[in-house]
Amino acid sequence: LTFHERRSCVPWHVGYLRANAAPRVDADPPRDIAPNRLCLVGAPAGGQLASIAALPADGDPATSVAGFVDLVGPADMAAHTEWLDLHGQAGLADGCRTYVGCGPDDDPRAGACGLRMIDASPLWYALEATSVDPPGYLVCGEVDNLLPCSATVPPGEVTYQGLPAMHDALV
Repeated sequence: LTFHERRSCVPWHVGYLRANAAPRVDADPPRDIAPNRLCLVGAPAGGQLASIAALPADGDPATSVAGFVDLVGPADMAAHTEWLDLHGQAGLADGCRTYVGCGPDDDPRAGACGLRMIDASPLWYALEATSVDPPGYLVCGEVDNLLPCSATVPPGEVTYQGLPAMHDALV
């Protein structure tokens, strides 16, 4: 599935969990899900989807969440694709292009491909975040040879609710 196909499924899943979150003591094991405390967690493409689904909050109580955790997901798809190209991982870079609906030779920063890359980048949603959006935690590491922090979000370039975002920190 492409990014856009996967993304369109997330609100349905959140709505399903919220609608079916009532305590069930008869379940095995018993469950007690608080519908107003749902948090989306994913890695790495799942983290990207969790971030985008949570930011910015659309105000729909049926699909809004209390927070998100993005475990090594690409925050900036164009930067990630370029980094893979520069570090001899063209096959993975082509996979990123295909994932967002671009052709294998498309420039990730130009034209329709560039717009698709922006749409698939949590970084751009974080730039529009307001105080009503849920908090999130972005996790990345410099020793990761597929998705180091420097390939996604340069330190100090993003702010969230007026505070600078930092690697491996709550944003």
